[in-house]
Amino acid sequence: MPTTLTDRIIACDTLPVLPAIAMQIVELHNQEDLYAAKVASVISQDPTLVAKLLQITNSSFFPFRREVTNVVQAITILGVNLAMSVALSSSLIKMLRDAEITAIDIDHDYFWRKNILTALIASEVGGSKLGLDRGDAYVASLLQDVGILVFSEVLGDEYRTVYNNARSHYDLIIMEQRNWGMDHAEVGAILLAKWQLPNQIVEVVQHSHSMLKVSPETAEVETNLIYISSLAGIVAEQWLLDQPEHEPVSSTLLDALSYLGEANYAEVISRVIDAIPSAEAVFNMDLLSSAKIEKIA
Repeated sequence: MPTTLTDRIIACDTLPVLPAIAMQIVELHNQEDLYAAKVASVISQDPTLVAKLLQITNSSFFPFRREVTNVVQAITILGVNLAMSVALSSSLIKMLRDAEITAIDIDHDYFWRKNILTALIASEVGGSKLGLDRGDAYVASLLQDVGILVFSEVLGDEYRTVYNNARSHYDLIIMEQRNWGMDHAEVGAILLAKWQLPNQIVEVVQHSHSMLKVSPETAEVETNLIYISSLAGIVAEQWLLDQPEHEPVSSTLLDALSYLGEANYAEVISRVIDAIPSAEAVFNMDLLSSAKIEKIA
């Protein structure tokens, strides 16, 4: 019988299983002799995934000068790593949204709005200002809250009170740590490791809320990718919620503004806002109201 929370997560047979196409993309990540045609041969097995990759490539995420019309062309333009990350994330989003994990009353619309915005912000800040792999920043940030779905499926009613009583992400993390000794970022990393996603993605997800925790381990594990993923999640929540910031959140945002530079930060935010209409079309959901966009801009 599973005794610890980690054991219960690993043993849970109602959590989504990684789709076959996603498993093949994960396997590609571990190969050294990658080239566009090889990656295209895997992605092309799923017409829906092909359509999504082309839609994203032709969106304002990646403003190329001409329309991209086939998979090899898309992979050549994006680069192998970014193309695989886009394909993997698209497959995972479809799988998780189709699964409709509803063990407790979670606001799935808010969940995805927050995480898609987080991914957009992280890929822009990380890719354009810190020279990070945009694909890694995008996938890790998109999945940083998947542990909420895991908690809800594994613990059910046990998690309901904690989740519904949390006033913010900051509160939720504190309450999860208090009740179970780990937060949803750490729980999500357990699932991603079970799925055998790349170690770097698992590590970023595991520590993606490090900026909201005051602990001696934070400085030891924080890399630029972890920093950007954590920061992007904080910014996305501030965009979505109309409430006063907690002191740790305010301090974090001020430190980030100083670290990135006000001009750089403003430029990145402007590009993210410009990409929102395309993102809404790609993911078939409203991310931000015009009133909120106007307030942010």
